Amino acid sequence: LEFRRVLFRSLLEAAGEVFAERGYYDTTVREICARAKANVAAVNYHFGDKEALYRAVLGHARKCAIQEWGKDVLATEPAERRLLGFVQSLLLRMFDKGQPAWFAQLLTREMVEPTGALDEIVEQQVRPNHLRLRGICAEILGVPHDDERAKRAAFSVIAQCAFYQNCRAVVNRLYPGTEYTPEQARQLADFITQFSIAGMKGLRT
Repeated sequence: LEFRRVLFRSLLEAAGEVFAERGYYDTTVREICARAKANVAAVNYHFGDKEALYRAVLGHARKCAIQEWGKDVLATEPAERRLLGFVQSLLLRMFDKGQPAWFAQLLTREMVEPTGALDEIVEQQVRPNHLRLRGICAEILGVPHDDERAKRAAFSVIAQCAFYQNCRAVVNRLYPGTEYTPEQARQLADFITQFSIAGMKGLRT
């Protein structure tokens, strides 16, 4: 029984690494099993197929990300402070090199190469976070939560964060040696937050 638990965990972690690196479509079960040092039949035994394994990885990665970076700012804090907490948590997940980073990397890949799991990801993770961020932006803008400007502001905040994840190759060519340590991620979160707040307050005039 213990051996099966260890093998299950090894497959899950190996799959998380490979899916995050290569995406769902370019990943093979053989590659996952080679990294996990397991027989190819082990995936079918424990998960059923590649798609079921992928969904299990998403659930596992989401749980790891929440445990590591899920410390939300209190809802009673000012909107500006909650925006900083939101952006900081997102960037720390994106730039982390361990398991918490898998979910952000997998989400990024889903935006470019959606799989059958995208609807589930949107409902469980993306929509709740979007609504929370939209509400924060609405408070800063001084508009109702369903105002179009709040939606666009929320998308703008996410776009700024996603740039540093999606365009790393370009950034590193423009500024060789660029890396994002946790401290640098926090500094970047401060800038994106201040920039976004200034823009939203400018729209109020």
